Amino acid sequence: MTNTILTLAIPVLALIGTIFSIFVGPNIAAKSAHKIMVSQMKQQWIQNLRANLADVCNQAYNLEYAIKSNDIRNEEMMELVVKFTQAAHQIIFLLDDTKKAHSELFNSIHKLNQYLVNNDNSKFHKYQALIKSQGLEIIQSELDLIEKL
Repeated sequence: MTNTILTLAIPVLALIGTIFSIFVGPNIAAKSAHKIMVSQMKQQWIQNLRANLADVCNQAYNLEYAIKSNDIRNEEMMELVVKFTQAAHQIIFLLDDTKKAHSELFNSIHKLNQYLVNNDNSKFHKYQALIKSQGLEIIQSELDLIEKL
């Protein structure tokens, strides 16, 4: 009797295991693939933000130097303003304005732009430092999210 039960139980358990793996296996693989894809997308976003933050800081320094030197033609000044604005927009289009840290970075970039365009260097270094610290804070929070995936 126990032999008969064992003989019947083994194929039934194998069938249950097979059915379970058919339905659960692809779901687990899909979730794993999704995590990998999201992680790669976030890492690319972080790299883009980091590169654009470096560019906007560099363009801002170039513009500030040109403003201080008073030894630059209008065409050259406009070219520097355009480069800074393009770099700033690269960052702005990466930001999510529903997130507080992103909104603060956007506001700092906007304020720095206002001071530079108005030839007012009085708060340049304040907003330059804010942009760096806020950008690094956002990058760190995104890296933390990747680790939690």
